[in-house]
Amino acid sequence: MCLTGYLILMETLKKTVAAASLTYLKQQEKMWSDPVLWNNHEELWSSAFAKDTQDLWDSVIHPRIKDFLKGDVLELAPGRGRVTDFLAKHLNVLDSLELVDQSEYCIEHCRKRFGNNLKYHVNDGMSLDMIEKNSKDFVFSWDSFVHIDKEVINLYLGGFSDILKKGGHGFIHHSYFFGNENPKKNKAGRSNMTFKLFAELLVKNNLKPVKQEMFKLNVKSSYDITLNDGFTTFVKV
Repeated sequence: MCLTGYLILMETLKKTVAAASLTYLKQQEKMWSDPVLWNNHEELWSSAFAKDTQDLWDSVIHPRIKDFLKGDVLELAPGRGRVTDFLAKHLNVLDSLELVDQSEYCIEHCRKRFGNNLKYHVNDGMSLDMIEKNSKDFVFSWDSFVHIDKEVINLYLGGFSDILKKGGHGFIHHSYFFGNENPKKNKAGRSNMTFKLFAELLVKNNLKPVKQEMFKLNVKSSYDITLNDGFTTFVKV
């Protein structure tokens, strides 16, 4: 397919998804812009995977991304910077970190927290058009794709394919769940997703799955012990 045809197709997909998901995306933006929600739950969300956020980084996240965490990095949906803080501290002085979130509240919170050392963008909840093409060595998202439906995930993966350099990697924490098509009606707001479907969406967007893992949430958390999430590492070929 020629470039013009591809761009037209992507715009058509975005309009289709927007028509189907606009209400949900607006609900998500409103929810994640609520300071009370963050103040009451931010550390609790980490306890679903580890003892606290420090342990989450040390035992769950960093061992899985340490080989890729370098160069020009993008974090999608950082929230108030719970994991961003660790990403930034582990990058070298010549590396860069860009944040994209659909919540203006979250981006402004991160801007105040991290200052001018990082770059910040508010998006529409489904696209990465503001990021330079073929510019990123690593893309990362934690605790966000678990709530995103497959149509929007497909658009984001297309965006990752656009902005990653050839050979660049990505790590996504996503759901592994079978339930209602509306994530709000599922346990912990999880969206329907399988490893097979996620891998198929990657390949569809010229990305190659490298490793997929299932992770059982912490029994001491507020979530049901039977709830599992998925981690997928991929590369742009």
